[in-house]
Amino acid sequence: CHAQDDIFGTAHMLCILSRGLVTRSLRLHSAGAVWGEDFVLSNVKLLEPSDCWALTYVEVMSLRRSRFFQLVEEHDKSCPGLKRKVRWFVGWLATQRAILKEAKMRKYQLKMRGHSRLA
Repeated sequence: CHAQDDIFGTAHMLCILSRGLVTRSLRLHSAGAVWGEDFVLSNVKLLEPSDCWALTYVEVMSLRRSRFFQLVEEHDKSCPGLKRKVRWFVGWLATQRAILKEAKMRKYQLKMRGHSRLA
């Protein structure tokens, strides 16, 4: 639970908003909103910012990365293939984020080269 005007958020945490309104990355989120899906990634450079600002009293359900992977291990026998699917998703998301990060960096470098020519 967070009071109005609280700023909160933690890396490597999946969050589901149960009650209230928050802003995150210039977007308004209401009950049912989910963020932090990238909590499975180990490289913090690939994570989206996790800071949230509570506009009202909010209740948030959360799941830490360490607990998630502990649950995956615990259900290895009862859910065959779960580990493989999680590993695939982590690889897919990491690849996607790394490509986007590289594209943003190259775009910035091109922009800076253009400015240096004008000077």
